[in-house]
Amino acid sequence: SNFKSSLYTSMNLKEKGIKVMGLDPSPELVAISMVYFVQGTLGLSRLALSFFYKDDLHVEPAEVAVLMGFQYLPWMVKPLYGFISDSVPLFGYRRRSYLVLCGLLGAAAWSALALWVDSPYGAVAAMLAASLSTACSDVVVDSLVVERARGEPQSTSGSLQSLCWASSAVGGICSAYFSGSLVQDYGTR
Repeated sequence: SNFKSSLYTSMNLKEKGIKVMGLDPSPELVAISMVYFVQGTLGLSRLALSFFYKDDLHVEPAEVAVLMGFQYLPWMVKPLYGFISDSVPLFGYRRRSYLVLCGLLGAAAWSALALWVDSPYGAVAAMLAASLSTACSDVVVDSLVVERARGEPQSTSGSLQSLCWASSAVGGICSAYFSGSLVQDYGTR
């Protein structure tokens, strides 16, 4: 028991004075960074999806544009997700359970696209589910950011926003740098 507590204490970054962009590290901060990073990497999926529709499913370019447009539908009702997550706690939590649920939905949708989808309609359904998971997690994380920034000095709020934008930018840079070679080397699935 003493060993566990001393190990935890020695690994506790907050007690060591280590900060991330001026913020004390926490599991919540990691979740926020991960969601924004994933949003930044979505460029990779857009490139792979357009080739998937065109090359694997043999969809005409005009139809690809229409089908790809459907993935933005879940983003149009984002306030609804905030209302639901604020009003209906899942498993005793208003935020964490929704993040886990969104992560599972996104993983299932992307797995379906990679392994089983063989029609344009299946691809649209999987993309709607993936987009729903991203849009909902975006709302939940944005509310976490607001809650965390509330009552804090302006510098802490600014650091939190900087972390969000930096995480998204790093994801976008990774996506831009690697997307072409990844699609070329590994294919659209």
